[in-house]
Amino acid sequence: MLLLICAGLSASLSPGQSLSIINQGKSNFWIQASAPAANPYTLQASANLHLWADIHDPIQGQYSSRLAGTRVSSRYFRLVPSSPAAPSIIVMLIGDSMVSDCCGWGGGMYGYFKPNATVVDYGMPWTSTKIFLQSAEWDKMLLVKPNYVLIQFGYSDNFYDDPDRFTTIPEFHNNLTNIVQTVLGFGGIPIMVTLHAVRIWDANGR
Repeated sequence: MLLLICAGLSASLSPGQSLSIINQGKSNFWIQASAPAANPYTLQASANLHLWADIHDPIQGQYSSRLAGTRVSSRYFRLVPSSPAAPSIIVMLIGDSMVSDCCGWGGGMYGYFKPNATVVDYGMPWTSTKIFLQSAEWDKMLLVKPNYVLIQFGYSDNFYDDPDRFTTIPEFHNNLTNIVQTVLGFGGIPIMVTLHAVRIWDANGR
């Protein structure tokens, strides 16, 4: 069974199961849902009825939460039966400072994964492909054998004045190929992440 509503409506499908959106102001929306304790459901949201994102899983009994954002009224919500627990996986991030927890996008990745995923960020500032292939993080990756590896290198490989980090285009290609083939070799899935633009600061810090 599936229970579907758009914001501003409420519905009830079977005993113990309901879903409603409550508007308590211009942008103050609350969602309330219930499902039988012995029959868990997942609460999902979508803007187009095609791509659905989990909001809460599982719902057993009563659930209530404030919905952030001003576009709640253009979303759809539904309750679907919860799926069996997913197998445990390890997701590893490798790259330079742009990937790292300290100053890159890697630190923001953890909340996008479900509890079955362990996210490990081996992104390190000033790391080029040459440095990574000689690093302890490379050895750790070979030991852990993650299921998925997100790979973003390139910025530190371009340090012309640092021969320990710099790689030529052919070297960069060969190093990336080595990393990808190694991940494939232990059964992992490599995912290449496009290098984003570097911010350029003027003398006034703008």
